[in-house]
Amino acid sequence: MSVLAAVYYHTDRLSEAEDCAHKSVELAEAAIGLQHPRLAFYLVNYATILREMSRKSEAKGFRREPLCGNGVRFRKELSASEHSRHRERLSAHE
Repeated sequence: MSVLAAVYYHTDRLSEAEDCAHKSVELAEAAIGLQHPRLAFYLVNYATILREMSRKSEAKGFRREPLCGNGVRFRKELSASEHSRHRERLSAHE
């Protein structure tokens, strides 16, 4: 899904790119969790597409935080509704 988002992005089909990138983030969150370092890849791609669509305020929801060492961790700031959705998803797995 993220590769398709990149193809759409590079062919200036930004609406389709945004849809695929958003779905990639959701799938990654569900599959690997919010704390997994690989999630940063999907978040950065999604934020890049949002910025290209002049949706910079939404893209700013993805903040950089320093890690110990040389890396950078990206964190998505979740809205209240996203928090409750993730809480429900986690409760279902208990």
